[in-house]
Amino acid sequence: AALRALGAKAAVGQPFSPMLAQGFRGRGAQGQLSACERSMNKHAFVMDIKLDGERMLCHKTGTESRWFTRRANEYTHIYGSILNSIVQRGLSVERCIIDGELVSTLTPRCHLLYMSPQTA
Repeated sequence: AALRALGAKAAVGQPFSPMLAQGFRGRGAQGQLSACERSMNKHAFVMDIKLDGERMLCHKTGTESRWFTRRANEYTHIYGSILNSIVQRGLSVERCIIDGELVSTLTPRCHLLYMSPQTA
């Protein structure tokens, strides 16, 4: 499936290329914070803790959810049986696209699904 460029209209069930964040690498934590502060030109900002997992896009239509990577590879066959019930319980909307980081823990029976709320 071909990726559609950002700016094109997103549609549930059709993979698209999500926006990726820019980072400040290789400067240590204090150096990264200083670089971020300089780039913000003294404007207020909020920082988010980076949870390292797998970037996923969830396309929900009714009781069906499909899972795609940021490169449009479908992973429904891998994650669907575990995550679809979580999505169905957590979202009352009929159709949506959720963009976020899929993170797992080593604790048995503990699943953390972090999906960015601004795209839900």
